[in-house]
Amino acid sequence: MSVPDPPQLEPVRNDGIRAVQVGLGLFAVAGLVLLVQRDALEERDSLWWLAVCGAGLLIGVMQWAVFSRRRALIRARERAAREAMPTDAGGPGPTGAGPTG
Repeated sequence: MSVPDPPQLEPVRNDGIRAVQVGLGLFAVAGLVLLVQRDALEERDSLWWLAVCGAGLLIGVMQWAVFSRRRALIRARERAAREAMPTDAGGPGPTGAGPTG
């Protein structure tokens, strides 16, 4: 008895930019709150939390750059695939001019 092949999976359509933006926003807000409470952090010897927020912001900016490039590559690949598809006889051609007649 053989096991049937699993169905072909489609790639995830999420490029991750929104998650990076949310993370950056959260680190920025946390950093601002900690800056306002800096005296309390110094009393507790916990200024390292500001470094955590700074590291989160730095990593988030780097991720944004990488994910933006990934999104551009995905869109370029999708655009090339659409342009390579044959058009219908009655639909607009690659120039968008449509049928003449």
